[in-house]
Amino acid sequence: MNTTYPQRRKLSAYGALAKQRSTFRSTKMSTLDDEARSFTKVANMLMRRVLLVDDNRALLGAVSTILESTPDVAIVGLASSGLEALELASRLKPNWILMDLSMPGIDGLEVSRRLTREPNSPVIVIMSIHDHAEYRAAALAAGAKGFIPKAELYTKLTDLIDSLIPPEGDAEEIAD
Repeated sequence: MNTTYPQRRKLSAYGALAKQRSTFRSTKMSTLDDEARSFTKVANMLMRRVLLVDDNRALLGAVSTILESTPDVAIVGLASSGLEALELASRLKPNWILMDLSMPGIDGLEVSRRLTREPNSPVIVIMSIHDHAEYRAAALAAGAKGFIPKAELYTKLTDLIDSLIPPEGDAEEIAD
């Protein structure tokens, strides 16, 4: 390119301005990305994040429907076995887990024992079609914070959630 000194100076000034604008845009976008990540992190902390575990897919769908209409609750994962629940719990870090008592392989009691040994373990609620005192006692002994018969899921699940993990606004009232 054959340019005179003033033209080169003009081109380099444009180049510097373009570089400055590009740097400004990328800094601005980076700041916006950081803010979005920060907002997402705070929103996730405010949500009651649930992992649903049951070998019955129809039941998982029904419980999902109930929870999707519950404010501040986000379903972060669905598992159909105890082994899958352990893997998803370590990866997704839910606040609480609603889990079937009896499943093939590792049952809900063993998953509860393993998860409650870990720091910052989620609140675990065991559900079962059997509403017997010995099942309730076994669930609590395994580290679960609650037990709910499957027959009562539709009527008592949201109240149970609120009693174990209060909505964010209620947590401040409790702390005062």
